[in-house]
Amino acid sequence: MVLTTIRDIIVTLLALSGWGKVLIDWISGRPKIRGLIMGVIKSTGPTPGLIPGLPSDKAWFMVYAYLVNQRKNAIHILDYHLDIKTGRKWHAGARLYALHTLLNFGFLDVAGKEVPVDQFQDNLIYRKNAPVEFGRPLHGWIPFLADRDLYQAKDVTYRLTCIDAFQRKHRFKTHQRDLPNMGLWAEMAGIRLPKPPEPR
Repeated sequence: MVLTTIRDIIVTLLALSGWGKVLIDWISGRPKIRGLIMGVIKSTGPTPGLIPGLPSDKAWFMVYAYLVNQRKNAIHILDYHLDIKTGRKWHAGARLYALHTLLNFGFLDVAGKEVPVDQFQDNLIYRKNAPVEFGRPLHGWIPFLADRDLYQAKDVTYRLTCIDAFQRKHRFKTHQRDLPNMGLWAEMAGIRLPKPPEPR
């Protein structure tokens, strides 16, 4: 009786191990996207080469995102959604489309001087037409509109949702304090930072 029970257990474990491998292979093969928001350029008014004017109750948020796939199966991203958290409340942003028709893009620094962004069209993330692959990141600009009140909000958390070709949603958050240093972001995004003043 004991031998029969042990044999049944062994047979059951062997059977389960086969299904377990199938389950593990399925889980490990399903794309899993993680990412980081490298930086956000925001404005409430005209922007060189971009938007001549905005609705009075809106501000625009130009997000530079860095995406990686933790699994081996590549996946294409169909669309993106941005939420911005201030205090305990999340505020939904609205995606801006077809900005590749713009010839150039830049923004104004705190002194009012234009800071150009090189190869803006090519660096729009959707224009790269590339999947998110294991070991090969996808990064680029994603433009959004959001409530004007969020322009000067402090202690902000950004939540980016990536909607893949199968309508699955991949979400990640980046707090304002966790944004990488400006030099790294500028290097990746083609931002021409002003030269530091010459030492006296």
